[in-house]
Amino acid sequence: MVLGGDDTDGHIDNLARFVAPNVVVTVVETDENDVNYAPLQTNLSLLKKMRLADGSKLDIVRLPMPPRIEREDRRLPAS
Repeated sequence: MVLGGDDTDGHIDNLARFVAPNVVVTVVETDENDVNYAPLQTNLSLLKKMRLADGSKLDIVRLPMPPRIEREDRRLPAS
């Protein structure tokens, strides 16, 4: 999944990071009109379905996607 403004070709650290064995931090876009809204909602939905080896759910911490940054009519990375 590549986000708008992503210059890393979809590196996972732009989407989510494990911060503890059962805790993952992920970004979400709240603006439904933003190009990143749908892919980040899909990512969140997938994380909610995932289970750890013992069958327990992940503890998901949501962070807002940083505000859109543009320069010379080009969206810049913001993660």
